[in-house]
Amino acid sequence: MAPLFDLIVDRHGVLDTESIEAIDSESAWRSGLLLHLGTLKGVVQVDDLDRPQDDESPLES
Repeated sequence: MAPLFDLIVDRHGVLDTESIEAIDSESAWRSGLLLHLGTLKGVVQVDDLDRPQDDESPLES
């Protein structure tokens, strides 16, 4: 699985995040700029400890 990155985006004065997968930080920046030209404020790599677990759903009991 490729590393997970959070894009920090300015949505009309409110900072929001969007997660994407990219092979490295440069690719994440390029993808972010293509997706959010003029509103991309930053890119942060998500730590493995912060990565959501696919097999653990809080709705399952």
